[in-house]
Amino acid sequence: MSYHKFAYCFGDYDDIDAHGYATFGDAAHITGSTTPIQPFDGDDKYPYYFLKLESISVDNSTLPILNGTFTVTREYPSGFVIDSGATYTFLKRTAFKILVDYIAQNWNYKNRVADPTNTNFELCYKSNVYDIKFAPVISLQFPGVDLQLPLWNTWLKVKDDIYCLTMLPTDGVSILGNFQQQNHNIGYDLENLVVSFDFMYCTD
Repeated sequence: MSYHKFAYCFGDYDDIDAHGYATFGDAAHITGSTTPIQPFDGDDKYPYYFLKLESISVDNSTLPILNGTFTVTREYPSGFVIDSGATYTFLKRTAFKILVDYIAQNWNYKNRVADPTNTNFELCYKSNVYDIKFAPVISLQFPGVDLQLPLWNTWLKVKDDIYCLTMLPTDGVSILGNFQQQNHNIGYDLENLVVSFDFMYCTD
């Protein structure tokens, strides 16, 4: 059986009692803001949903990322996909460096440390739950959608008092991972070729 609509919501990553759901067909809610799914005429072995990431901003500043960085072409890997199976977000290496450098230079918080885990997060700070609330807010701009990432969709407490930015560089296709999708109803309408984003707690 195939469905033309489906939706899901991931609960809080660090809450063992968090709820999530997946719905299909008429039960799937396509709510909130929508953005078109980009066509990909390359190899069918890459059955991903490509989105047009137009820009990335930190607080109110648009980062100087080169136009075309996230454009999907017939030459794979390219473009930007949304993937419920990937844990973290991966950004093209050049864009990732601009993002990390901007945060490091503009956030007035100097306790930067190395990632103590094997994940190799590049941007980590020795902090506490109070200070991390003042971290810059990252937003992803798609046609029709300004996806403002809550702080807890952006920073992960990896050890005692160390928080890391949950994004990584890649030389392949850029990916919106499920950590950044927490507490959003993500709806897919494959008839109209759109993806919707609606912030909500998964129990709503």
